[in-house]
Amino acid sequence: MLPLDVNERLRSLKGRSLTFDRTAPETARTYALGHKVFHDAAVAQIGDLAPYARRLHDWADDYRSRGWPADTPSYLLHHYTAALLHSPGTADRLAAFALDPRRRHRLLAGAAMDVALADLDRAARATPGSAPADLEVLAAVAASRELVSAGTRPLPRTVLRAFVGLGDTRRARGLALASRYPQTKASALADVARALAAAGDPDAPAVALEARAWALDALMKSHPADGGEEMCEWAAAETAVALVESGQGKEAMRLLTRGGCDRFDFITAATSCPPQDAVLRGELLDEAESRTGRTPIGALPVPGVTRLEASALIARVAPDRAERMYERIARQMLSSEARAEQLAIAVSALATARPAEASAFAERARAGVTAMLRADEGVPDDGWFPYVLERVVRALRDTGNEHLAERLLEDVPPELLAGPVDTGFDLANDADHDDPAVEALAHEALARAERGRGPEARELLDEALHRHARGGDPGGSGRVRWPVFLAGALAAARPVEAGGDEPGQPMGRRTYRVGDNLDADVRALASALRDPVERTTSYAFASLVRSATGRPGSAARLARAAASAARALPVSVGAGDARALAARALAHTGDGRGAAEMLERAVTPTERLLLAQAPYRRRRLAVPAGLGIHLPNEVSRRIDAERERLTARAAALGPGRADLLPWLGELLTAAPASVPGCRERLLRAVRETDPPTSEPASRWLPDNDLTLALLEADRTTDRRAAVLDRLDRAQRYAGRVDPDLAAFAGFALVRAALGDLDGAREAVDRMVPSLRAEACAVVAGLLAGLPAHLPTGGAEPPRYPYLPVHRSLAEAAGPGAAPGPAGIRAARAFARDALTADHGWYHALPVLALLAPGAVLRVRDLFLDHGGGAEEQGFSG
Repeated sequence: MLPLDVNERLRSLKGRSLTFDRTAPETARTYALGHKVFHDAAVAQIGDLAPYARRLHDWADDYRSRGWPADTPSYLLHHYTAALLHSPGTADRLAAFALDPRRRHRLLAGAAMDVALADLDRAARATPGSAPADLEVLAAVAASRELVSAGTRPLPRTVLRAFVGLGDTRRARGLALASRYPQTKASALADVARALAAAGDPDAPAVALEARAWALDALMKSHPADGGEEMCEWAAAETAVALVESGQGKEAMRLLTRGGCDRFDFITAATSCPPQDAVLRGELLDEAESRTGRTPIGALPVPGVTRLEASALIARVAPDRAERMYERIARQMLSSEARAEQLAIAVSALATARPAEASAFAERARAGVTAMLRADEGVPDDGWFPYVLERVVRALRDTGNEHLAERLLEDVPPELLAGPVDTGFDLANDADHDDPAVEALAHEALARAERGRGPEARELLDEALHRHARGGDPGGSGRVRWPVFLAGALAAARPVEAGGDEPGQPMGRRTYRVGDNLDADVRALASALRDPVERTTSYAFASLVRSATGRPGSAARLARAAASAARALPVSVGAGDARALAARALAHTGDGRGAAEMLERAVTPTERLLLAQAPYRRRRLAVPAGLGIHLPNEVSRRIDAERERLTARAAALGPGRADLLPWLGELLTAAPASVPGCRERLLRAVRETDPPTSEPASRWLPDNDLTLALLEADRTTDRRAAVLDRLDRAQRYAGRVDPDLAAFAGFALVRAALGDLDGAREAVDRMVPSLRAEACAVVAGLLAGLPAHLPTGGAEPPRYPYLPVHRSLAEAAGPGAAPGPAGIRAARAFARDALTADHGWYHALPVLALLAPGAVLRVRDLFLDHGGGAEEQGFSG
């Protein structure tokens, strides 16, 4: 048959059993069976597919061995890995292809970042365990994902809709899933589902249900303390609209109820109901009305979320309920406590239906603003006055009182006329800062797709994706943040074979060649960093690791490099912390004079006045803590002198006036282990300062309770139970007094030190998502024996500032969890949780040097490939 005859037949009714690969260029287009039913029937007829699978794998291996040239078939780039995910026994192959940097570069060159990210997600889903080989894959996936997405901006949703308009649901869905965060995936998929529903596409219900699954996942992981809960509720509300529009109203109602959505979300879903869904529309409005009625008129937290506005909106969208809503609004405004902005909202709602009442309320609102302007204390400095003024002016105009509105504006001082603060957000428009040309190209592509000009639309979308990929992030929000952690992890690495389950056993699944001079790796990595603070911290971190692993010569060289870089640091954020870390590195190599000199540089004159405060106190103690190995008697004398000074000061102040426990706990972390009398004297001071009680030290933050738990616990069953019981009460108290729950990293650490791994995991789960990775890495480090003096925050201090103290005390108390293989397996499970967290996976890199050394080297290789070749950068291996 001639090509034209083939095309004609494929476009006919018979040809609907086939679909073409839209990812391939027009000249290389291929066709596939258009429905799973046809696919299953073909498989049943063919029978044994193993010979064909081997040929397919050989075909893929051929292109992989050739470095993925420009003529690589589209199937191998866009579809092969998806097939591997559902094929038994191909997890290793899937990981190898998804993590192949050359294949990823080929995808990115074709503006297919979404495909590269989807492949990484598939590799992670196919890696369910926490053995060293699994951690290696998960670390590589996390690093690759960050390298791929670093510096990119969110994709405009118009691009997704344009792909739907072209009939390319697969690509629209892939782009929607490109984000790492479940709430963004849910919102983007909801947008795709709505576009499919509007086009009458039968795939709309399935995509809406997929959006629902991601929305539920986001709600499960969210936490109110980091603001993520509100974003997840917004995504749930958007998904509910997609469910309604795709004919799944009951699922929408369940999601709105479960997602904690507000009354406005129910109203929005109701307005999306098609005419034939009158029953569902009524149920949604009933729920909105119920929630509106039981919410008190209180403070105005955000424009647009008052009970009055909800009642007004219900009246506008449901005329059969309007009179009841108007009566409710009017009755509420009879209260003398009604504020000007509430009266103004009522006026705008009642202006047409009840003009007399509206005019009276408008006059009261005007009088309220005038009273604010004439009050002796002036207008409240809460940032909402411009909003209040705008609502009242609108209310006056709605009632025909234009002259009163103008007179009110004349009475307002110019400095109070600034526009209201926009406190809202919109997941659907999170790409507002993208190149306007990308949005314009997407709109034009959508228009051409709707006119049946598919090839032109696809060319425009390809250009939009390429422009978007080149756009970058001018704010630098996508900067790779983990080279400092990689430097420390490399410093701990030795020539190893990755794999195996237990320490000391062959790790044989994959062998890595490691250079003889890992110092060169660290130096090359540090020199490649543009940020001088990160460069200094990388040298210092690596030096501390070398000291801890018994390589003093290498530690000294790296410490001197850190000191040299620290001396050249300009005045900048983080410079003091970097110099303090360099001082610690020098101290651990025995260079007391250099450490003292660097510590002086680390503290500014202003900070020197605040040395009694905890952050600066800990900086100074870090130096004797490092010198204790080299000069134990001298350090012991200094600590004894400080202890005596503190206890004398407390005695002078009188009972209950001085809280010495934080100070004494920090001194304990610096006490030399080779001078046991020093530590015993500090412990005696602790007992005399705050004798153990059965109740938490609730007059303090939980720092003291955690310190006491570490110091009091012995290994008897009764004593351990008593300490854990006291810790339970302290943890409940901490949840009430610590709004961001950063202290739960300390609770997780202490519980792990006491052998309560279930309690440690529960404490981690209560933390905000942005902090969980560091907490998991800290627990894993404790269980695996990572030295406590190594920093967990890289170039930044930990979010819970007392964490370094508790790490040191936990290390001194000895292992609390099950020793040996069981403890290592538990450490690997926590390391896995850190690697798969939404934020901060790189905190696990140092402990991976002990648990899965091959993972560190894989991350190193990925970083090299991203920034230049090994020879160019000067890396070994």
